[in-house]
Order: sequence, then structure tokens, then C-alpha cells
Amino acid sequence: RRVFDRALRALPPTQHDRIWPLYVKFIRQHPIPETAVRVFRRYLQMFPENSEEYISYLIEIDRLDEASQVLAKCVNNEDFVSKEGKSNHQLWNELCDMISRNPTKIQSLNVDAIIRSGLRRYTDQVGHLWNSLADYYIRSGLFERARDVYEESIQTVTTVRDFTQVFDAYAQFEELALSKKM
Repeated sequence: RRVFDRALRALPPTQHDRIWPLYVKFIRQHPIPETAVRVFRRYLQMFPENSEEYISYLIEIDRLDEASQVLAKCVNNEDFVSKEGKSNHQLWNELCDMISRNPTKIQSLNVDAIIRSGLRRYTDQVGHLWNSLADYYIRSGLFERARDVYEESIQTVTTVRDFTQVFDAYAQFEELALSKKM
């Protein structure tokens, strides 16, 4: 690590692209997450287009809160172009899935506001987003809030496909809730 740091200090910034890929590869080979996170943060200052690599690393080491923050920055940055060929919509769905499936690990983001802004931004897939929001509340243990989300979504969806997605998820939720009471 020290050799890489010295090399980065010795070389001009125009030649850092020769060192950083080797440095990142080296840091990922060793199970030292604190150091790796610091190195990745420095790496992204120079090459922010490689944010997806950092996100995947954070998911590997189970730092989902920070991964969701970085992914949210990517989604909100209109100039961000995915190196993996993902559209902004796909990145948005990844963010929604990550935050709705891990409510206890992601504390720093306002999940309700994020998913609701997605409902306004992506009107073609609102069924999936409504279900993500309800899933977030279910996994958080806020069952009445999840029920309210399902009710609101049934009232607001406009396509048959979205209604079917939401209604099926709502019916499954109520069925599970009923079986738990019995």
C-alpha cells in the first residue's frame, strides 16, 4: 500500500491512470475493508466514473448504507454514464431494491422520499416501485404503513399491469398477515 501511495505522489496526475487499476486490484485481494474504503474514496475523487466498482465492493463487504448513498449520487447525477452499460432506470431499480430489502442496514437515506420521487420520475413502472415501498415498510415491521401504501397505490395506478402487480402483492401480504394471526 505504501509503495502505491508513493508512486501516486511521485507521478503527475495525468499518469495516475496507470497506477490506480493496480492499486484497486491489490486492495481488493486483501481483507482489510477500512483501508480499501479509504483507497476507493481517493480513487473516486480522480475517476468518479468508476463508482459502480466501489458500489459492488461495498455490497461485497456488507456496507449497504454507504453503497446506497453512492448509488443515489450516481442516479441523481444526470451526467453519470454506467461503465457496465446500465441505464439510469436500471440503476434506480437497483437502488430501490437495495433500500427496500435492507431497511435495518440503510439508515442515512429517506427511503419514502426516494421511492416516491421515482414514482414521479418513472411513470412506466410504478407497480414495481409501489411494491418496493410497501416491502420496505413490511421488512421494517410497520405493517399498517405498508397497508396504507398498498391502499394508496391501488387508488393511483393507471395501467392494468401495475394494478395487477400491486393487487397481487397486497393480497399476498394480507394472506400472510392472516395466517400469522391464526
